[in-house]
Amino acid sequence: MTTVLVTGAAGDIGTAIAEVLARRAHRLALADHPDVSEPLGELSRRLDAESVTFDVTNEPPSSGWARSAGS
Repeated sequence: MTTVLVTGAAGDIGTAIAEVLARRAHRLALADHPDVSEPLGELSRRLDAESVTFDVTNEPPSSGWARSAGS
């Protein structure tokens, strides 16, 4: 099964997208900035999803996580 990565998941639009995908039974990986780790964690638990925080302006960690997601 493919994992869908939702970036900005702790924001209004990202949360709405994640909720729709979860209702459609997609496996989710939710991502957002470290400053919003608490709401991201709550959403992740509610949707039974993986979560990760990273700053997209820091390319090496974000690209490394993306390569390993869903493996």
